[in-house]
Amino acid sequence: MLTRTQLALCLAGLLAGATAAAGEDGRSLPFDPPKRGGGTTDPGADAGKPAEKPKADKPEKPTVIVYPIISAFDDGELGASVRTCLRGHALRGDRLSAYDELSEGGIFARAPFKPDAKTPLADVARHARENFKAGYAVWGEVAKKEKGGGYTLHVLGARLGEEDAELTADETYDCPNVHFIPQHVETFLAKLLGTARRDLERKWPKIVKELDPELCANADFSKGKELPEDWTVVRDDVKSQVAWGRRPGGAETDRCLAYHINEATAATSGIAVLGAEIPIEEGAYYRVGVDILSKKPKVILFIKGYGKVGGELREIYNHQARYYPEKPGEWERRLTEAFRPRHPWLKVERLRVMLYAYHPAGDVFFDNVSVRKVEVDSTAAEPKLPYKKEGGGE
Repeated sequence: MLTRTQLALCLAGLLAGATAAAGEDGRSLPFDPPKRGGGTTDPGADAGKPAEKPKADKPEKPTVIVYPIISAFDDGELGASVRTCLRGHALRGDRLSAYDELSEGGIFARAPFKPDAKTPLADVARHARENFKAGYAVWGEVAKKEKGGGYTLHVLGARLGEEDAELTADETYDCPNVHFIPQHVETFLAKLLGTARRDLERKWPKIVKELDPELCANADFSKGKELPEDWTVVRDDVKSQVAWGRRPGGAETDRCLAYHINEATAATSGIAVLGAEIPIEEGAYYRVGVDILSKKPKVILFIKGYGKVGGELREIYNHQARYYPEKPGEWERRLTEAFRPRHPWLKVERLRVMLYAYHPAGDVFFDNVSVRKVEVDSTAAEPKLPYKKEGGGE
């Protein structure tokens, strides 16, 4: 599970990789600085040579200032992550420059300003011009939904001339979880700059059919004593909250896996149970399915891949699918997209399914886990990255 802090760190890493060297005023340099060495200090050494035509400087990229994004419900924590995301994605496009973060912080300390959706455009433009010499300004707010979970992201962006300003983007986005935010940021920046949106969506191969046999051991949880056979609770301290018993709404002999998550566990580790190892074929595609009945908790289905590292079997692949109860208290069948377990240079030899549930506290039940090899349309686009989380952006 990716926390907000981890999201911020990941996006900050992208930002750091995209930011050019800083000039004296803190902005990325609009030109290539002179190279050291290789020249002569004798002013007469080039006498008699034809004069070279002066080279025009590359035009300076407009500066963008992303103001603090408001998130009143958590004292600005998620807002800071959204700001990092906006700033990083804006610079990755190579159309804008920005002050380094230390310089921005110094300017904000000297001239504090935190606009919201009701702040007049003229006030934003004045502050951005006078303090940052900015050509673009971005500001906004992220709010937590009162019902159903998730967030609402409202972002505004303006193009700033020397004497005028134009509000070119005023957009509101629905975010079922934080992983949707990078997608919306790309859409917003495309509108702000009048460019085509970069495509971050994964093109999953189309499944033609599932192939026999079933690969998951004790997939229907029919075998067990206190806990189902072939399934292991990851943390001993939460075993008392895991049970093997009758399936809700099922026959007397129907069994399932149940988590009864208390408040302390929901707020910290959550509960994870691992299935048995499954040998797989290199290059093959697979799909995992599971029946879920959740009264409140959210669920992440992890598919972990293992390969030999220094002669030992280690985790080298991780596919995730996030599920949020659409019909709380009812059984729902969930299926992943087709995925191909792989690593850039190691062979993935085995898989294990991990059923993970977390906040909020409550009961969640699992049954009829399925792991099958699938036949896919060979003409479909091949996913480029070895790791992917369903239910959100890259």
